[in-house]
Amino acid sequence: MVKALSVWKEYGREIAQSSIVAVLLVALLSGVSYYLFPQYSSSIGPTPSFVYAWVKGNESQTGNVYENKTVLWKLLDFEFSFVNGSSIHEPGEGEKGEEQVIRLEYHGELDATDLLKIVIRQFSVIIGGVKDMTIGQVHIETFTHEDNTTDYLEAHGNFSISVSLRSIDVIDLGTLKLIDWVRDPSSDSGYWKNGAWTMDADQLSSMLLGSGTALIVFDAAVNVHVKYEITVEGITKTGENDLSWEGSMGTIEITYDLGKLLYIRYDFESIKLQLLKVP
Repeated sequence: MVKALSVWKEYGREIAQSSIVAVLLVALLSGVSYYLFPQYSSSIGPTPSFVYAWVKGNESQTGNVYENKTVLWKLLDFEFSFVNGSSIHEPGEGEKGEEQVIRLEYHGELDATDLLKIVIRQFSVIIGGVKDMTIGQVHIETFTHEDNTTDYLEAHGNFSISVSLRSIDVIDLGTLKLIDWVRDPSSDSGYWKNGAWTMDADQLSSMLLGSGTALIVFDAAVNVHVKYEITVEGITKTGENDLSWEGSMGTIEITYDLGKLLYIRYDFESIKLQLLKVP
């Protein structure tokens, strides 16, 4: 269940700034082992150890207050627009006064014969439960739990996402690079402009020769330096971690015939920087 604390979103022509949402994420996580991340683990006396780690989509699920402590949640905002004016847009905006639910993964398929264009934006979620927070190159938060356990976090890093079309040949469709890892693009190329990647159906059709299937892949790389302080039962432990993640955050599979788009299947997954408790 995702409980939104507050939401800041900017769409339309204001795509130069990525959307930022403040939420408190309460997720279920399982199957995370100490042996996967021994270099980031710190023992706090008789209490359990803790670890910061990147997890993708629904890969890990647990229920402990620390095990679901998500610091940053990054995903792709995607929109398929059609000639008749309709669209498929996720994460979609909820009705006024309703909480917005953002899923960890999005999978679907559609008839692409009347597709007009595809628009992709990077989307960042900053987790709430915060006393002090600076949004920008440095994300700072201090949180006191109901059991008087406290944690302090200071994190900064960078993020990039490269797009390629893979069919007979591999075609570079541009790269977005964020030095400020939460928002504000620092540079973009190819079909990225002002923080959004846009591809018209006609442009896409012109790149597809003959008949078959092609894949548009959104490959991401994120690096973050985390400085933390955790106090449990009066015992405080401090440390610093450098964490990196590389992989695909989304794919769009296209079926086409003689340059005409027929069918699209899409898969998008988020990545999350989480604080996990190690038994």
